[in-house]
Amino acid sequence: MAIHALNELVIHYEEQTELYRSLHEKAGCLAGLNPENEAELNDINRCLQERAELLAQIARRQEEAEPLWQVLCNEFACEPTPAAVLAACPCHQAARLAGLHEEIRSLLAAICKLDAAAAEKLQRGQKKLREKQKKLQLSRRADRLYRQATGLSEGIFVDCKKL
Repeated sequence: MAIHALNELVIHYEEQTELYRSLHEKAGCLAGLNPENEAELNDINRCLQERAELLAQIARRQEEAEPLWQVLCNEFACEPTPAAVLAACPCHQAARLAGLHEEIRSLLAAICKLDAAAAEKLQRGQKKLREKQKKLQLSRRADRLYRQATGLSEGIFVDCKKL
């Protein structure tokens, strides 16, 4: 039973590794896009949606692995980690599981770096958009005040526009 669970877990980790590779690819794509370029905004949105779908798939797959880990922990009397399984059962499949786990960890580290770069770019773009929006609102307000009928307000209005 334990060997069957180990084989299933290795297959699960291989599929999980493919999902993390796809996520790494999407993170690289997202980090390479420029949020200030309007032509790339649709690509950014598409990458974010695909990334969210991949994260949901990864979370689902992790939940599916829990029963397999429980079987291995009960059979081998070890912690639910690939290194502990390898120590308890030094076989090819356990070594493969540990190798896939390390690959996933390295992919996660790379994804975190790419996500940080993408987040920084998106925050800068968002800040510039807020500044543009604020300027637009101020110009609309100034235009509305300028065009407002002066009969309703008291005092004088001095137009000191600079051309």
